[in-house]
Amino acid sequence: MNDIDTLKNKIKYRAEYRGHKELDLLLSSFVKNYINQLNLHELNLLIEILNKDDETLYNWYMGKEVKNKIPRNKVSVLLKNFKFK
Repeated sequence: MNDIDTLKNKIKYRAEYRGHKELDLLLSSFVKNYINQLNLHELNLLIEILNKDDETLYNWYMGKEVKNKIPRNKVSVLLKNFKFK
């Protein structure tokens, strides 16, 4: 297993087991759809997003005011526009 595979596994786990059910569903669906399309730099951007606390991520996704800003980049735009079913 190489470094990128290790990072992908870390991302998958972090996306699925957050403790906030709505975020578990949203983030795990997003990761399943996009993880193999992202390069190493983009994967690192994603892990930075996943390291934010649940309240910040949920409020940001829902368009509410957040204290800890989520940087605008390719990955955050993909996530913000992602709709899961």
